[in-house]
Amino acid sequence: MSWNTRIASFLLGISSLAWGTSLEPIRVGYDDFCPYACLKDDRNGYFVDVVQEVLSARGFKLIPVKGSWARLKAMAVKGQLELVVPLTRFETEELKLGRNSLPLGQIDGRIFAHKSSSWEYKGESSLKGQTMAIIRDYGYPPPITALIEDPVEKKNILILASDLGTDQQVKMLANQRIAIVPSDRNAFLYHARRHGLENSIRLAGSLPMDSLYTDLHVGISTRVPELRIRLREALDKGIEDLKKTGRLGQIKANYGVE
Repeated sequence: MSWNTRIASFLLGISSLAWGTSLEPIRVGYDDFCPYACLKDDRNGYFVDVVQEVLSARGFKLIPVKGSWARLKAMAVKGQLELVVPLTRFETEELKLGRNSLPLGQIDGRIFAHKSSSWEYKGESSLKGQTMAIIRDYGYPPPITALIEDPVEKKNILILASDLGTDQQVKMLANQRIAIVPSDRNAFLYHARRHGLENSIRLAGSLPMDSLYTDLHVGISTRVPELRIRLREALDKGIEDLKKTGRLGQIKANYGVE
């Protein structure tokens, strides 16, 4: 082997250590919460697309891990996933996980009702007595968590698994099996269009939410400190590059997100 070849091999090795290697799989967990992450469509959701594009360009190999949100959160806490998407800032702090710096989206907290209903959200008291479906282990703002903790009101709340949750919420509301659904505007309307039920539902109010509950990040759950640092640096640099070139906007636009 010539000295030039040895030097080239050495530099390639340094580059691989800096940005990861294809021999080092990165497990990313997500459930069915389109347009952010998708299980049932022929695409993965824009969060997954962004992470894939950023990390594959830096030598990492992405391994999708799909399932319910409750299972994925448990795996993340145990360090059985390197990444989980999408996570609110509240969830990363609650689970003691890392996160990338720049939010890739924001939850737009709304309450949906059946098209034939005249009910409107007018504060926490207006929620009392309303039947609703929520998703197990999803983070909800105080007006909803107050109901979940109320021994009387919680009887009106059906809790669904997230691998089917948003689709079930849409169908149950369209069939008037429940009265209201608290959800993200982009996700609920995406799932309603998936089933051709967007004309059976309507917006009935906005939920007041702090940025702690709205900003969406890539959660970094690896237990390996050095890898956690490298993943955050790779994500931050890669997402910033996508933003500067306009590529981030293109990926989001593919899912109807501004």
